Amino acid sequence: MSKIFVDQVDPKTATTLTLGTTGDTVDIPSGVTLDATGATITGALTNTPVFRSYMSGNQSISSATATKVSLDTTTFDSGGDFDTTNNRFVVPSGGAGKYFFYSQIRTSIVPESLTFVYFYVDGVGDGGYLRFTQTNQGSNQISTVLDLADAAYVEVFFYDNGTSPQIYSDADNYSYFTGYKLIG
Repeated sequence: MSKIFVDQVDPKTATTLTLGTTGDTVDIPSGVTLDATGATITGALTNTPVFRSYMSGNQSISSATATKVSLDTTTFDSGGDFDTTNNRFVVPSGGAGKYFFYSQIRTSIVPESLTFVYFYVDGVGDGGYLRFTQTNQGSNQISTVLDLADAAYVEVFFYDNGTSPQIYSDADNYSYFTGYKLIG
């Protein structure tokens, strides 16, 4: 193995500096610090895909029935992975990994009602993927980290024990669903 001792390597003007070729491994040994202060990093080390979806209008739901929330509009969607037709996030090909999800649902119910927000994974709201919270002045929040495979999908469902509430939209302020892939 040969070593080159320099303080800086620059490519020719208006070109790209490439380290290695296809099939090579570039090793960064333990104890080395990579300082990207002020730099733009593309590709690796990004929390993508990332999305935020919301309802385009209010939604009435039935009493004592878990109902999928109609999240049919996106504020942003880095890879086009939120399916607004089926109201769900779909893990893209090659995107398997751990994801953080958060949802807030605002309803017309009174605080005495028992309500739940669920994340369904691949159409199932149990088996460890069920998360819920009780209402707090008409707003329900839920968050979780899920380990997902390629093509897995995540949906938000809402349940109320008896008042047949309405879920409020107010653009992307009241009821929404957001998530992103975690690095690492």
